[in-house]
Amino acid sequence: MKNRTVVPYILLKHKYSAIDMHHSPGLHCHTFYQMVCVVSGTGMIHTTKAVIPLSPGNIVLIPPSIKHVIVTDNEPMVTSELKFDLFDDVFVELFTKDEIFFCDRHKEIFSLFQKIIHEAQENSFLAEDYVTYLFSQILVLFARFFYSDKQSADQKKAVSINQISDDRLAKSIKMYIEENSSQDLCTEDIAASFFLSPSSVYRKFMKAYNVSPMQYLNHVRIQKAKQLLESSDYSITEISNMVGFSSIHYFSKSFSASEKVSPATYRSNKKSNYSLTYRKPENDFY
Repeated sequence: MKNRTVVPYILLKHKYSAIDMHHSPGLHCHTFYQMVCVVSGTGMIHTTKAVIPLSPGNIVLIPPSIKHVIVTDNEPMVTSELKFDLFDDVFVELFTKDEIFFCDRHKEIFSLFQKIIHEAQENSFLAEDYVTYLFSQILVLFARFFYSDKQSADQKKAVSINQISDDRLAKSIKMYIEENSSQDLCTEDIAASFFLSPSSVYRKFMKAYNVSPMQYLNHVRIQKAKQLLESSDYSITEISNMVGFSSIHYFSKSFSASEKVSPATYRSNKKSNYSLTYRKPENDFY
């Protein structure tokens, strides 16, 4: 086997659709590196720290162990994706970080990516060696883009939040709340993840859904608590902790305000529903 500093081993074309979102594994990570080139359509990459909008020409490099999920808007999004391993100490140090590397319409990188796709399709003589050579060039350009002193901070920033419409941003915030509802979350945390001020997050979310982000967070937690009260034997204190409430007192107060009964009464009522017996009516009309 040849000694190589980079080993690309899976090249695929992927089509993300709105239907896929219902079957998405949610936030997940890989043991390999992943490079995604957006060919058409728009979407987003959600991580535990941020939401990155995607559009044609965008290229992202996702290091191992970074939790993420790729979703699309209403229209399908088509990508070319390359999975690879790194064995060069310099590249490993540069690209094994707790962040996703985002590149917007870099002509040289995009052109090299298209050459790799063409080479893989043609499967010409020494195609594997040529693909490895081309991909090494991509990594060098990525490294120069992110670590050169000539690049401004604005060019290196992963996402410009002004590029996202208010409706799309509110939808992203909503998904972020749902995925992180069990965590200790506040408006300031959400704002930091979207590179916004807390007041902007509140205003955009309120405009879209007519509730505040924290009210929606409370709603999501209570819905999850209801499911656990109905289907599990966890104690009410355990459920309170599992869904993200800071104290059993606050959980009971919030639950009672929302459902008009205490968590204990809700559980008792739901369980009693399963013990109802059928009684034949006195008058048989059939």
